[in-house]
Amino acid sequence: TSFGQRNAINEALADKKVQERMATTKCAMDIKVWSQFEELLAVDPDRVCYGPQYVYEAQVHQAIQNLLISDSCFRASDVAHRRFYIALGEEVKAYGGTVHVLSTQHTTGEALAKLSGVAAILRMAMPDLEDVEQDPDFLSSAAAIELAQSHNTDMSSMGEKTKSNSTLGS
Repeated sequence: TSFGQRNAINEALADKKVQERMATTKCAMDIKVWSQFEELLAVDPDRVCYGPQYVYEAQVHQAIQNLLISDSCFRASDVAHRRFYIALGEEVKAYGGTVHVLSTQHTTGEALAKLSGVAAILRMAMPDLEDVEQDPDFLSSAAAIELAQSHNTDMSSMGEKTKSNSTLGS
């Protein structure tokens, strides 16, 4: 593209009306994926899961179609926890899933945060997830730490990686 075209694009993107429309589009996508999650939770609960441990187990089986992460997970005070969520998102994308980061500034992100901050819509029903014994300290477990360490997660680059490959909340 030419210099003039770049300036025109930057100018358009800086326009408040364009930014509002883009935010509305993002908001619409968040509402759609959250509504899909809630509907499946009500009618086919084996096709969804939530909580870091259950979502991790689903990803071990490469079963996640849509990963929903609250932006608050990336602001966790524990760096290891943040790295876990980054690595989880990278794993989901590596196996063809989509990552949706829902903003806690919106009702969808608030609702997700109340459900532990992470949820998934699965490619297939996984009724056996209910049999997984829940570990209240899962984010400090060897499995969570291993996932985080298996991806050389650079905290500053997650935004660029996620933006280029998924739907983001801001």
